[in-house]
Amino acid sequence: MNSPAIPLASFGAELSTGCHACAFFEDPEQEYRALLPFAQDCLRCGEQCAHFGSGLREQERFQRFAGYAIDVAGSTASGQLALRTWEHTYLRGGCFEIEGMLALVAELMREGRTAFGRTRLWADMEWSLSGQRGCDRLIEYESRLNTLLDGGTDVVLCAYDVRKYSASMVMDVLRTHPMLVVGEHVHPNPLFVPSEQFLFEYRRRGAMRPRAGEGTDPDPAAG
Repeated sequence: MNSPAIPLASFGAELSTGCHACAFFEDPEQEYRALLPFAQDCLRCGEQCAHFGSGLREQERFQRFAGYAIDVAGSTASGQLALRTWEHTYLRGGCFEIEGMLALVAELMREGRTAFGRTRLWADMEWSLSGQRGCDRLIEYESRLNTLLDGGTDVVLCAYDVRKYSASMVMDVLRTHPMLVVGEHVHPNPLFVPSEQFLFEYRRRGAMRPRAGEGTDPDPAAG
């Protein structure tokens, strides 16, 4: 994978354009260790730091941020730190709805741009395994998010627990992110497919899948 590579801790600080990256971790400890410096640098630069995570682990999030010398109360009160749960973002109303989520992210970015110049969002994507209605549209959302970020300077980093996703899902995640975290650096992703091309192929792939009971040969043992 060729340079330029960007240190993960300062990912976004050196960029003049919007960016969408994915990172794969093997447990929450590894994710926090890698991305708390990313959040701290964002706040140090005076930008808005947003984090979307599990409501069931909300207290743990507060403790992790505070334990990394981040003034959670002060930064939250000023709006510079936006800690939101999946129930108030991806799963509002008990389901995942792409248009609504893209609108929410766009509004977050607008507010962050007005008050702080830029938003860097760290998104824990495990909500997609909840089984809630609409979660099967995760990959379409990830691809369309690139279009939303075009022309801006905001940064979105999507974190996945690699143990919990199939190989085919991991491949689709890779194909929808222009940047990829490898170790302690963020690199251009050679597997990325531009949104228009990817969505055409993805929807065609879905249309070609046989429905239950269709497209299969009769059981030769039947009758």
